[in-house]
Amino acid sequence: MRCKLSQDSLDILFCALKNLGYSIDQLANILNINSRTLRDWRRGKFTIPQDSIDVLIRLAVIDKNSLEIETLPTWWHNKAAGGVGGRMYISRYGTPGTKQSRISGGVASYNKRKGVENDIFARNHVIEPTESYELAEFMGLMIGDGSVGLYQISITLDNTTDVEYADYVVALIYSLFGIMPHTRRRIKSNCIVIEVSSINLVTFLVSKGLPLGNKLRNGLCIPEWIKKNESYSKACLRGLFDTDGSVFQEVHSVKAKKYSYCRMSFVSASPVLLGDVHSVLNCLDIASKIRVNRSVSVERFTEIQKYFMIVGSSNPKHRRRFISFGGVG
Repeated sequence: MRCKLSQDSLDILFCALKNLGYSIDQLANILNINSRTLRDWRRGKFTIPQDSIDVLIRLAVIDKNSLEIETLPTWWHNKAAGGVGGRMYISRYGTPGTKQSRISGGVASYNKRKGVENDIFARNHVIEPTESYELAEFMGLMIGDGSVGLYQISITLDNTTDVEYADYVVALIYSLFGIMPHTRRRIKSNCIVIEVSSINLVTFLVSKGLPLGNKLRNGLCIPEWIKKNESYSKACLRGLFDTDGSVFQEVHSVKAKKYSYCRMSFVSASPVLLGDVHSVLNCLDIASKIRVNRSVSVERFTEIQKYFMIVGSSNPKHRRRFISFGGVG
């Protein structure tokens, strides 16, 4: 989606950012775009992507409703632009050639431009952080709700309950790798998708132990460098439970009388990963059980309280839920 702002709204937004000390170059770096592109946005020369507008408004700390924003459908300009481009191409080169000639032209263009800085074919520069608590937590959430493709990584979260956590994940990615991810909301499937397109990032994360492609088929487990360090193990466990874990009330009826118990559960289809999680919990002296429904369960209230004290959670929904059951999150 693209957004078109009135000139007054652009003035309000960028003045607020300037007053908070943000320069054009700093903002361009945060958005992972060229500073010239941002200046063109500032002048109203081009429309602005929805996710970039959301980031700028959040940084400016202003009410989105105070701005005049027109949301345009995806590819709104393509029909007119395509017609102009097509006519110019035919006037210069004649009728387009064969399929093979087009493929050859695309390959030649890529090989010529892939080394040009800031070109669309150039690889994004990413920071490769050293092993740390934060990187271990990120590895945990990727093992939980993330996926690694050939050219990009993505994390899929619930659009209803994980909105605050999604902001945390975006900030964590930027802090670790120096690149601002793209966030998309899929209304029909009620999810938030956080994406980073970078072959360099994919290569780095695979080298740290994340499987490429199908996680279950390609070996889903906690990497050895994390398991060898207690602090990293706690951080990874935190990321795993924040994404694929849940805190809930289990209710039983005995002779028409209801009994409810607080439970904590981590679910995975990978027996190896379940074993790793169970092992880490045991090392932290937190009692747990591997259940036949493909889960690791923490079933005593005192043990769940111990988990929140030792490991903690970066996902507000888990803390709020545990507090609602009488715990201290």
